[in-house]
Amino acid sequence: GDFVGARASLERAVGLLGGEEGDLAKRALEDLATARAAVEQEFCKLALGGHGGAVTQASFLPEGPVLKGTLGSRMGGRRILATAGMDGAVRIFATATGELLHQLKGHTAPITSIAWCPDGEGVLVSASEDGTARVWRLEEEGSCRLLKTISGHEASVTRVCFDKFGAAFATTSEDRTACVWDSETGLLAHRLEGHSGGVNWAAFHPTGRSVCTASDDATARVWDLAGDATEPGRCVHTLEWGDGRATSAEYTPDGRFVVMVTKKSGAVNPFYRMLLFSSVSGRICRWLDGHQGAITCLSWDPSRADSEWATAATSSLDGTLKVWEARAEPTGGGTYSLETDEARGRALKQWEKPARVQGEIEAVWEGALLCVAYSPDGGRLCAAGLDGRVRIFDSETLECLQDCCGHAGPVTSVAWSGDGQELASASDDGTARVWVA
Repeated sequence: GDFVGARASLERAVGLLGGEEGDLAKRALEDLATARAAVEQEFCKLALGGHGGAVTQASFLPEGPVLKGTLGSRMGGRRILATAGMDGAVRIFATATGELLHQLKGHTAPITSIAWCPDGEGVLVSASEDGTARVWRLEEEGSCRLLKTISGHEASVTRVCFDKFGAAFATTSEDRTACVWDSETGLLAHRLEGHSGGVNWAAFHPTGRSVCTASDDATARVWDLAGDATEPGRCVHTLEWGDGRATSAEYTPDGRFVVMVTKKSGAVNPFYRMLLFSSVSGRICRWLDGHQGAITCLSWDPSRADSEWATAATSSLDGTLKVWEARAEPTGGGTYSLETDEARGRALKQWEKPARVQGEIEAVWEGALLCVAYSPDGGRLCAAGLDGRVRIFDSETLECLQDCCGHAGPVTSVAWSGDGQELASASDDGTARVWVA
């Protein structure tokens, strides 16, 4: 804790000195390097390298809350972490020692998304810009094998996700389609066609009986998978309001609503908005404004899953972390309930933007946040972004509890272990780090 305070004071001093030369500036920079190294040593458990480029995602093997006695639970607290990279490889580590257990190769382009089956049995799906998804299985005796290569798309696969039971998984693609696959057989169950733009996101209803998708065509769609309202695999609702690109869509934890994240960039009337729709009727209930830059990630508070309304946190290129209450009433506009912008900094000029956001035409702040995640008990929030820092906040007050440094590039993904004792981060610097939380 003392080192964190010292580092903050030194950073302010270095900022005031600016580009000055001389003994004072030199000593301040040396002291700052010492303080940063001390903070890294205090919080950073592992620095995991080996990828030939940026690490795009990190994800812990779940213990399996649905089925007891699964691979994850039988490992007796031995945490397993998967990392995915721009080099097209998946690397699997034991976080107790940092030992590389497996390197999974086969993709011929960067990996865009990975997801563990939530039943905890060790099945992992990787999705890639090469247009395929691959299904892998981690065995208890230590082996890992490829079960199936999924080749149902004609363009880059943008996301993979499982339903909460692990019975099915969905893939989305720039080919304007989404597909739902049977987890047991790897066979195609439904091809979801109807979007007129690339599909960026998919998420299953908590019951697994429907799925929602978000697309560049400015719409989200709800698809009936079980035949409750129409023929299985048909679209039952097209959700749209305005002309902003739909970057993601998620069901609230109780499944009553769909939250659609949209953005419209440009100099004239840009907006970065969340829209709340009824998942039953498809009507819009609320719209939530407040961010001044694109919303990059949304995370639900798991401790509020059974509450009257859901609570979500969002990260944004505007450098702020915001907390929202997803209520249907009152209808109309809404705003956030909590915000922190301590590390926001200033808006960057176009030529100042780092490579990670060089293509973004909207405003990007120095402290732009790229990812956010609630801890498993909902008591803490983690957010990270362009400055390479991984910050942990109290979810009730947004007081910063830990400010972890060590990455030398933007952090694009964070993930908590199932017990909330460890946190993993993936970075453009080519490493993943495991932090003591």
